[in-house]
Amino acid sequence: DMVQNRFKSVSSSLKFNMAAWPDRRLSRKRDDANYTCSSTGNDVGEGVSSTMEFLVEYAPEFIKLSEDMNFVNEGEIPLSVECVAQSWPPSTFMWKKGDLVIARDDVLTFNDSVYREQAGMYVCQAENRHGKLGKEMELKVLYNPECSISETTYDAGEPVLVCKADGFPNKINYTWSKDNETLDIEDQYDLDASPEDYKVYLLPDSAERYGMYVCVAINDVGMSDPCERLVSGPGIAGWHAEFGDKNVLVIAAIIGSIAILFVLAIIIIILIMRRRRIMSSYISSPGKAPLGGGDSLYQNVSGSDTKQNGPSAPESEGNVMYENMPFHRQGPYRPDSSDEMVYADLYDDVKAGKIPDPRMKPPLPPKGIGKKPKEPPLPPKTKKGGFFDSLGI
Repeated sequence: DMVQNRFKSVSSSLKFNMAAWPDRRLSRKRDDANYTCSSTGNDVGEGVSSTMEFLVEYAPEFIKLSEDMNFVNEGEIPLSVECVAQSWPPSTFMWKKGDLVIARDDVLTFNDSVYREQAGMYVCQAENRHGKLGKEMELKVLYNPECSISETTYDAGEPVLVCKADGFPNKINYTWSKDNETLDIEDQYDLDASPEDYKVYLLPDSAERYGMYVCVAINDVGMSDPCERLVSGPGIAGWHAEFGDKNVLVIAAIIGSIAILFVLAIIIIILIMRRRRIMSSYISSPGKAPLGGGDSLYQNVSGSDTKQNGPSAPESEGNVMYENMPFHRQGPYRPDSSDEMVYADLYDDVKAGKIPDPRMKPPLPPKGIGKKPKEPPLPPKTKKGGFFDSLGI
């Protein structure tokens, strides 16, 4: 209606006849293209056109990972892993370990150190409305072996020690030692190379089997802590095996030291008791010491000595102690020959009084010994009276 300025809309639809299409399906290589719709002009103006990109949609495919296997030492942070997939429309990504969702991104990033428990398979899953696809990445955590020893019997009834180890890489070598001595194939023992996760050691059928056996497992990362197994027997052999050569020497040294200290303690006690008995023999019981017998040290002193020294003092504990002290008589002074020679060289100076006499002189006797006691004072003198004094005049 030109008067009212109304026009009929014009539309055009493009339909794909899939029955006539090759293989009855669209092909991304063939059918992905730019499609253009054009119209003719009219009385008002020229025709118009519109172009669009036609892309065939499909589910995710050709999924790839930056690392299919990720190696890391225990306690370290592994590398990040990127996941890529082809799809239209674009896919969304998700990382899972088992049923646990780890991340919802195309890149798996480890923010913390990992340990052996975290080793295993991680799956990247790409998904759109047409489908989903996943790919696995294995995280391998490397760690030192850990070993253990068990004792059992072999098929023929022979005793064996089995050293088992857990570590990664699992290619593990073993070393054996007995009482700090390394064992090898050339010895009378048999080292059997069994599967890589354990090693069998055949024990000898003799008393030499007793002792401390040590197994150490080694892989490319490092070595395990020594794992020990004591094979003990009856008697001294078992006791020796339980402690080992080095420990036996230490224990023997300790026992010897204790024995020496015990003997020294007994000797000291004996000397102390003997000294006490000797001291007690010099100390008499309280009271007057007898003169005619007993243990008195002055029993051979004559009575004249007592008179010469005057009347005896009253006895007391102090006097008893003094009376029982040992008395050593000193002989006459005999100068040494060396003193005579020194004196001969200094004779002129000594005679002139320039220097004192260098010869030793005998000590003086104690004060009061050898002197006569003082006589009692005489009574006061009185005047002799004459005749008149007798009469009182």
